[in-house]
Amino acid sequence: IRGIVYNLVDDRQEEVGLDPTTLEAVETEIKGDIAHLRGLLVEPQANLAEINRFPMIDDRAICRGCQFRELCGR
Repeated sequence: IRGIVYNLVDDRQEEVGLDPTTLEAVETEIKGDIAHLRGLLVEPQANLAEINRFPMIDDRAICRGCQFRELCGR
């Protein structure tokens, strides 16, 4: 397994090693991020959100690669 991280801000990619410990740590982080985002939903079972619960970030360079730009109007 090869791990590739693509940095949108710097427009570059980097290959990283993936041993079982690293994979477990990444899985834990992803699950935590998912739980956090679900916690922001108005109705998690219906996947309903209110845009005001997802504030915009200040660093607009990050917005270039965001798949939700149309929703926020940027």
